[in-house]
Parts: sequence; C-alpha cells; structure tokens
Amino acid sequence: MHKALRSCFVFAGITLFVFSVFILTEVFENSQLSAHSINNMAAGKYYTMPKWKSGFYHKIKVHLIVKQSNPGQMIEAVSFAGTPLVLNPLSKIRGEAYVKLKPGSYPLKWEILQKKTAKIERKEATITLAKDRLWVDITIDGDKYFTQ
Repeated sequence: MHKALRSCFVFAGITLFVFSVFILTEVFENSQLSAHSINNMAAGKYYTMPKWKSGFYHKIKVHLIVKQSNPGQMIEAVSFAGTPLVLNPLSKIRGEAYVKLKPGSYPLKWEILQKKTAKIERKEATITLAKDRLWVDITIDGDKYFTQ
C-alpha cells in the first residue's frame, strides 16, 4: 500500500510539472533561455521575464438584451458577432444572451419591422470591447441601443 501511494504521488508530481511547463511555453514567447541571454546574465546584466504573447487576454462577459417597448415596431432579427439571437415573440423582453469574447470590435446588427408601413429597417453598430473591461451590458430597444 505504501509503495502504491508513493508511486501515485510521484506520478501526480511529474504530471503537474509537465503541465506547468506546457502552460508556461504557451503563455510566454521566449520560454527558453538562449545562449545570448545566458551570456548577458554572466556579464552582470539582469534577466527579465519574457513578454506576454500578444492576444493573450481575458475574455469579457457580454450580456445582450433585446427589449420591445414601442408597439409600432417589431424587432425581427438580431445578430451579435456573427451569431444570431433567438427571439421570443410573446414577451416585452424579446431575447437575452450571455457570451464571452476577447477584446476587440464586433458587429451588432438588427432588423426592425415598422408595423404601419410594413417596411423593414436594418440597423448596424460596432461594439468595441476594451481590454480593461470585465463585463459589458448591451440593450437594444427598438431602433436604439445602449451599452454600459
């Protein structure tokens, strides 16, 4: 029993070490010391941590709400970042979605049916998710949209 427990701990330690090395090589651009940097260290120059890979950012939580407050308009279709949103025809809150996205700019498109004229109006907006944000609320209400 003692040998089996010890071999289990050794296996877990080796697995943890290999996994942490894999993660570090994925996160850092220069995960290995080159001969040039070793010569710099020998010459008394300080070694700094490698730079983070570009594009390694946290994902931002986006909460999208589609409301129906104007009875003369009907929101027919909504898509955010190329993904269509399923709408509920019987409610004042027509749809709701939660997504996680990397920082950047994403298209927001929606179509509104004007009930009096039976014309479809297409609206577009570009939503920019900044790197310093953790959460973004987007509300579509008729032909207007709001972000927080």
